[in-house]
Amino acid sequence: MPVAQSGSDKTGLILSNGKNVPLYKAVRDVVPASWGVKLSPDVAQNYRGKVSWTGNDQWPYVLHRMLASAGLTASVNDFTKEVVINYAAPAVKPVSPVLITGNKLLNEKTAPPAITPKAVNVLPAPRMLGVTPSSAQPVSEKLKPAPLPVLKSWKIDKGPSLITGFEEWVSKEKCPSLNGKWKIRKDTDNDYPVDYPLSFSSVNLEDATRQLFELYKNAPAPIYVTGYPVQCLIVISEKK
Repeated sequence: MPVAQSGSDKTGLILSNGKNVPLYKAVRDVVPASWGVKLSPDVAQNYRGKVSWTGNDQWPYVLHRMLASAGLTASVNDFTKEVVINYAAPAVKPVSPVLITGNKLLNEKTAPPAITPKAVNVLPAPRMLGVTPSSAQPVSEKLKPAPLPVLKSWKIDKGPSLITGFEEWVSKEKCPSLNGKWKIRKDTDNDYPVDYPLSFSSVNLEDATRQLFELYKNAPAPIYVTGYPVQCLIVISEKK
């Protein structure tokens, strides 16, 4: 069984290896005893495999490598000291791609800019599909399922701050309006260090942003993000 050496919650070492251990027990062995561990409902209901790990490293790195090899990922909340295990790439429920809209990503109520943003609907109206019955011979056709959206990996390495990592994401994404470049307006000086690598799987920037800032919702001063695609503007603030 791995042993976490004494030290701060994020620097404890895992000295031993583990092989073919049930998921919850493995996570519980790697994560410090003072932290909480939860499996997401999807993982708890469907995951039946076992996991292995290699020690001689700090427990956050051992945990992320162990889960990555099993197609899983961990949300580590420094403020509540809780680890939640999720699937790294959902395989059952397709996610409809959408753009960032004028709605709050985290239900904040920050006042919009002087120009009232307009939501952009880029999804076509649904089409009704059916089979016309024939009096001579019934026609039976199987509709092909729609292809699953392509998931993109969103990562922030250990070292840069939360806002710096987010700004790097935004710089690589194209805005649907104006010159195609997003502008970021920061109405807060709050920021948080990234003490361990973060990795998310999502089809677009909006969903990845929601996953990222969800980790910090219980921080002493949470950070909220709002996107306005018509103005190519993203506002970062601390007000609800």
